[in-house]
Amino acid sequence: MTAPSEVVSRICTECGVEKPFSEFYENKKGKHGLYSQCKECMKIKGQKYYVKNSAEILRKGKIYREEHSEIARAASANWKKANVERVKKYHRDYQVAQGVETRARNKFSNAMKLGKISKPDSCSFCGTPTESRALDGHHPDYSKPLDVIWLCRKCHSIVHRRINVV
Repeated sequence: MTAPSEVVSRICTECGVEKPFSEFYENKKGKHGLYSQCKECMKIKGQKYYVKNSAEILRKGKIYREEHSEIARAASANWKKANVERVKKYHRDYQVAQGVETRARNKFSNAMKLGKISKPDSCSFCGTPTESRALDGHHPDYSKPLDVIWLCRKCHSIVHRRINVV
């Protein structure tokens, strides 16, 4: 049992609920070394901020990445060298998770290269005449790798957004 003077929880200033210290992020300047809002409230606050300021956040992020691309690329390469086994495991796990899709794409790609399949001149979805290089082969069923629907990039993104929403 803890001593009466030993504090192990605090009240969130945002939601007003008493929670254990583990539910608060550390903050050296805060009382008890913690932020006054709980993790859940801070997450919600951060999401609201992002929604309100997403254009500016994305703009600044793009500028930062452009200015620091070499540093980021070097850091990524160094991390990959230091974590070779983790990278290999990630790729193995990804291959297993994406096995059917990957095999279908590879079969389809090989058939395209060998000339067994040719692209049409228009999108199957909207019918817009499109350059063949701007048409994508969409697999509605990965168990039939050579059976694709030819879609322009715009329609292909629409189809995938609908699939991911469902």
